[in-house]
Amino acid sequence: MPFLLFVVKKAYKGVKGLNIAPGIQLKDNRPEVQSITQGMELELRYQNDQSRRTNLITYGIPVEKDANGNFIIYGKPEDQYIIFTLPETLTPDDVPTGTEIWTVT
Repeated sequence: MPFLLFVVKKAYKGVKGLNIAPGIQLKDNRPEVQSITQGMELELRYQNDQSRRTNLITYGIPVEKDANGNFIIYGKPEDQYIIFTLPETLTPDDVPTGTEIWTVT
């Protein structure tokens, strides 16, 4: 059954494709969130009642590396959001603010 994951507030080009945010909070333990996998099909539902399907390329928490190679996150781990990356063929114009991100199955 399709399930709303989140509503896009920002889309921007990343290293592996188009990043969409805010994503899902790490502490979100809905069963639908627990079943997210790379490559899964997603549906983008636009505010004009149009939709399109795409695939999740990857997902993760934004981190940085310090001079010693340690990964750093800013803020509390439980407050972090998992950012989704969509195919690089998509542009920020393809996923405007307000777009709903849905699971397909």
